[in-house]
Amino acid sequence: MRTQLHGQPKHITVMKRYYIYLIAFFVLVYNVAFAQTDAPAPAAPPGTTVGLDYNGGSFTFDKHFPFDKSFIIQIKNIPVAVNKIEIRLQVNSDVITDYKQTSKTSDNSSDVVFPAWERHDLDPANPATTGRITVPNYLKYNTDFLVKITASSTAPLKASQKAALQTAMAGDPGIGEVINKMGKASANNPAKILFDYSTDIFAALKKALQKNNPNYSFTEPDPDSIPVIPTLMKFRQGILKIKNQIAIFKGTRQDTDPQVESLQNACNALNWGSITKTSTQYIKFKKTLDALKSSEPSTNPPHNSDTTTLGYIGKAVDPIIEARDELMTQLIDEVALKDAYEASALNTSYDTNFVTNSGFYITLDIGIPYVARVDRVIMYSGVNIYFRPIDKTIPLSRYKPLSWTRASLLLGVSLSSIEKDHERKGLIGSNALVLGLGYRILPFLKINAGTFCHYRYDINPVIDESRYHFSTSPFIGLSIDADIKQFFAAFGTPFQ
Repeated sequence: MRTQLHGQPKHITVMKRYYIYLIAFFVLVYNVAFAQTDAPAPAAPPGTTVGLDYNGGSFTFDKHFPFDKSFIIQIKNIPVAVNKIEIRLQVNSDVITDYKQTSKTSDNSSDVVFPAWERHDLDPANPATTGRITVPNYLKYNTDFLVKITASSTAPLKASQKAALQTAMAGDPGIGEVINKMGKASANNPAKILFDYSTDIFAALKKALQKNNPNYSFTEPDPDSIPVIPTLMKFRQGILKIKNQIAIFKGTRQDTDPQVESLQNACNALNWGSITKTSTQYIKFKKTLDALKSSEPSTNPPHNSDTTTLGYIGKAVDPIIEARDELMTQLIDEVALKDAYEASALNTSYDTNFVTNSGFYITLDIGIPYVARVDRVIMYSGVNIYFRPIDKTIPLSRYKPLSWTRASLLLGVSLSSIEKDHERKGLIGSNALVLGLGYRILPFLKINAGTFCHYRYDINPVIDESRYHFSTSPFIGLSIDADIKQFFAAFGTPFQ
């Protein structure tokens, strides 16, 4: 007779205990990986100038960035071929012990983008070899950053490229949205409006350019030098006159007249940056205006005459659309395309190759675990998938032990058969699928825990063996976290 504990078979009770141990291991690794140490903010280095040496593209620094003040990056040894240098700090969760500590209370949610250095040689015969970037940002304390620097060469766009962009950018919704904001701005001075919205204009134009090619950009001009003020004035005056005429007409009627209110609402809803004669908003506005005209008593001159209020409103929308199209064309031609260029990266401070970068996240793994419910050791081979990039050139001792840099997912397959007559069947051929979580305790050694996935036959001998179900067997063990091929090659050809 089968021995039972509290009414359950013994092997079920043992299996539950295995999984309790396994869950405890996962919780331990999770807590260790996420645990962080509060530490006081490091003192800012003295001085506000940071030296950046191009040094053949390796980009070496002579001091740390200060976190509590704005500073200047002084770039030296810039080759003549380099026209632009961009610097970006990306929040790095891989905390290195001899660099900085991470605080639980610090907000590390966004990256920092510095203003780019661009070549503007006043004397082309003497190109600059040094440059300066003034950084207004106050960097977050207790935060690790990866410094990503890109040096690029720029070349003006060809006439054929500009012609193609003129067609592609016409009617761009982003540019249209900025024009709509300018049309509805509260200021009356076109020069002030242009200055107030210059940042939005430049951003919209660059985004429209980069929809066609991510390497396209342009040199931002002084807002006062943009030759669009006459067109902007014509565009703005048309909108203001329509609104004034509606207000005048409303003053001659009862304030509660629903038709007048409907006309005013339809006017306010017009998007001046995207409206066309076939758009829904244009048709709705015209229908509202026509309905109001038809309800008016006969006049001399008639209401559709340009000399009447309703007649003027009906005729004034089309010139605004024409002025808007002219304004958009001028912004594209005189701002975006006048000094447009294509940038091509010469070198970076980080590897942009996908295959190379994937090597920082994925490593081969071979392990020797003890598998519960199977009651024996079964070797497996697989891959470790890390949550953070792992640079094997940095000693593991330099990384904080309580971080995700040591934790990884495990995906593999057993190297020998998992099958046993009347008991287990393989999931991948005769082998088991291996899933787990690992933690590096040494540079080349990990402790892993997880489960072997396979099929299991029903223990009732009366049931046909063709019937089986998915099952798991928990395991815990050690694995070699290294380049397996090179590791075994060191022992000679038979091992390799």
